[in-house]
Amino acid sequence: SSCRAAAPAAAVTRGDVTGDGKINTGDAIQIIRFSLGLREFTDDQKLAADVTCDGKINTGDAIQIIRFGLGLRGELVCA
Repeated sequence: SSCRAAAPAAAVTRGDVTGDGKINTGDAIQIIRFSLGLREFTDDQKLAADVTCDGKINTGDAIQIIRFGLGLRGELVCA
């Protein structure tokens, strides 16, 4: 029998929920809408949205994106 490796996942930029190549308030708004149950996210969007790396998507993530956009915090990466 042959064994196949799974295809690698597409690169996800943490913070870029909309997938437009930018991290800005548009991404933060979508996270707020998701946290209120007003929209769904794909698995990739969930990964991009969890910028606090705590396994949850909530307003804390949106705040960090806004802080990033204002230059008040560095890169959005999980250690």
